Amino acid sequence: MRSETIGSAVITHVRSCEVLDWESGSCRTDSVMTVGSVRIPEVGNASPSPTGQRAMVDMRDGTTILVDTRSGEIHSRFPVFSQVREWCGDSELIVTSPLAHFEGEGYKGTTVELVWFESDTEVRRAVVHKGLRAVPRVLCGPAHTLAFALEGKTPESAPELYRWSQAEGLQLVETWPGPIEGGGPSDLVLSWSSSGRPDWCARSRPYDLNRCVPPAR
Repeated sequence: MRSETIGSAVITHVRSCEVLDWESGSCRTDSVMTVGSVRIPEVGNASPSPTGQRAMVDMRDGTTILVDTRSGEIHSRFPVFSQVREWCGDSELIVTSPLAHFEGEGYKGTTVELVWFESDTEVRRAVVHKGLRAVPRVLCGPAHTLAFALEGKTPESAPELYRWSQAEGLQLVETWPGPIEGGGPSDLVLSWSSSGRPDWCARSRPYDLNRCVPPAR
């Protein structure tokens, strides 16, 4: 048995095996999150907010829940294979999940959501992007704003940089001029300029030189 603490919550993992199972084929781990008198069974890995006030917790059925670790309240539920891409403080986060399950192909595509708390208990969720293309990079911004990079429509296509805000919606900021030399979309690094505009560069090899090359403009 082992335990981990996230804020006021404790997740206890208990591993059990059948007697004389030398190859551990029957072994399983049962995990329970406890917050005071509140018990949430069949949990898995947890992604806590910076100070541990909240956490995204994977469930055994593949879904994910957003939990207040101070009260044990489940604020929201997310579809299978959802993941936290970035916590923007304790009260805002960027979540991605597959777009859909395709017969014979499995889960494909990406849905990007910005999730934030209007109060301790009121949660807002905004779908920022839905599509088949991958989203290699996301970045939190101020006042319910985010930036993200979207892969090109084909491996040879240039990636695109987008900005989304609650006030202005989705905006295309820039398309990378041609292929990323010597790399790919996973080499992109996003940032914010002093004017509040997203910016980006691409890490160049060898990585130990810490060079990030902006697009040719």
